[in-house]
Amino acid sequence: MKIAYLGPAGTYSGELAEELAGELKAATVPYPELEAVVMAVSRGEVELGLVPVENSLEGSVNVTLDMLGQVEELQITGERIYPIRHSLLAPAGVSMGEIEEVFSHPQSLGQCRRYLRQRLPGVRQTPCSSNASAFLQALKKPRAAAIGSSRGGQSYGLVLLEENIQDEEENYTRFLLLGKEKQGPTGRDKTSLLFSLKDEPGSLYRLLGHFARQKINLTKIKSRPSRKRLGEYIFFLDLEGHSSDQRVAQALRGARAEALSCKVLGSYPRAF
Repeated sequence: MKIAYLGPAGTYSGELAEELAGELKAATVPYPELEAVVMAVSRGEVELGLVPVENSLEGSVNVTLDMLGQVEELQITGERIYPIRHSLLAPAGVSMGEIEEVFSHPQSLGQCRRYLRQRLPGVRQTPCSSNASAFLQALKKPRAAAIGSSRGGQSYGLVLLEENIQDEEENYTRFLLLGKEKQGPTGRDKTSLLFSLKDEPGSLYRLLGHFARQKINLTKIKSRPSRKRLGEYIFFLDLEGHSSDQRVAQALRGARAEALSCKVLGSYPRAF
């Protein structure tokens, strides 16, 4: 078995992928972009893909949501919650007062916004495709630093300057495992779906009413542009329960009758 993740090695995705690989006796395969991780699963290059979907400080990872809406044959097979503890790292010999540029993934920069404003005011912030690529960039430029995991940065030869620099202590990222096989019910499940609606008053209210009448708890709802025309949206919904549960199945039948389109992205064991 192979697990794809956003690489190169040294990212939080990579750390979690290594943990999962140990549990599943699998190998890990880094990919340079989230889109490439999803497509690797779709093409059958790997059995599972690990992708971040939301952070407790910065919210949804829109690239992941957009890819879930575009790739038809994938299933969400599981979720993991991973604690994010950011550190500031720099090449040997670079001190805090010498830093002129900080590299990191946009989500990481956003999670350390207050710290950067207070501790490194005026320092240029440069987004990268991953924290691992930020480590590489910091090594190439004078007076540069990077934000990421202390373990990941030190594995690239950077020196730890400060740790636990995220703006809030409670900083967690929710990851999804993507595959092609549907998961059976466990009694402690979550179901994710996406749908589109007619552009008319009350359409969202009527659809959500089917879940309310079945007393199903909705844990997340998020809209994204359909990428087809301005003002047209698709909605992502997470709910407690498995799609085969009687109450969930009945609510889904009602939702499908209200929606222009409705797709179950997967039912899988809840992480919490």
